[in-house]
Amino acid sequence: MMSDAERLNHILERIGEIDESLNVSFEEYSGNKDKQAALFAHLAIIGEAAGKRP
Repeated sequence: MMSDAERLNHILERIGEIDESLNVSFEEYSGNKDKQAALFAHLAIIGEAAGKRP
């Protein structure tokens, strides 16, 4: 199992990836299904990491 520190680090890494990959305008994001899918995937991973308790 991951420790709290490891889970928090995992969450922070994903937030950084979201920031890097979604550095676009709202209009570009709205029209780009790949960017929307990437955001959803990152948020799902964050939710899993945040929800697991040892």
